[in-house]
Amino acid sequence: TTPREARGRPFWEVISEAGRRVAVLDIPHCDVPESFNGVVLKEWGCHDRHDGTASFPADLLDELDRTVGRHPVGCRSHPAGDEAFAPCDYTLRSGSHRCADEERQLLDLLRGGVDAKRRASLQILGQEPWDLFAVALGEGHCVGHQFWHVHDPSHPRHDPTVRASLGDPIEDVYRRLDATLGDLIARTGPDTTVYLQMNHGMGPHFDGAHLLDQ
Repeated sequence: TTPREARGRPFWEVISEAGRRVAVLDIPHCDVPESFNGVVLKEWGCHDRHDGTASFPADLLDELDRTVGRHPVGCRSHPAGDEAFAPCDYTLRSGSHRCADEERQLLDLLRGGVDAKRRASLQILGQEPWDLFAVALGEGHCVGHQFWHVHDPSHPRHDPTVRASLGDPIEDVYRRLDATLGDLIARTGPDTTVYLQMNHGMGPHFDGAHLLDQ
């Protein structure tokens, strides 16, 4: 789906229209509203891209460019110019599968992406006492797509030598995400309600559904 196909209204727009101050960062399939009582950052470090990185107000993206820089994976463009795609599918992949050096470089980029998301989130969180602050940490989705074969010894593409060299990329990135969450919670006050939503999980994908008519 694209942001235009999403049903219903985003809850953060309803809260904004009620006069509350809202910050929304990297929620999947989010679009930039024409007006908003706060800030919105989209497709900066998400797994899915549709129309490119943007923000409301527009100068928020300029500010992050100066202080944090762009996300090393999520802000990349499609090599053929497509609008809807997952940047981590195309980053550092010269063949149908990545070589060991490409996997090592991609893992370093995802680690840097977690750090960039942490710094950007803490920067915006600290700008004012938001009524609602929402951020999605999409790096966990990307590392699952790209490194499950390294994590799972039963995967047909699992190579013990790569695992010995890289360690467990999924556990590595998850630990970094946990630390980021801890840093965000530590910046909030005792009266803050924290709601954590985990996504659909990750695992091997061996079916041939992509061969069937939609």
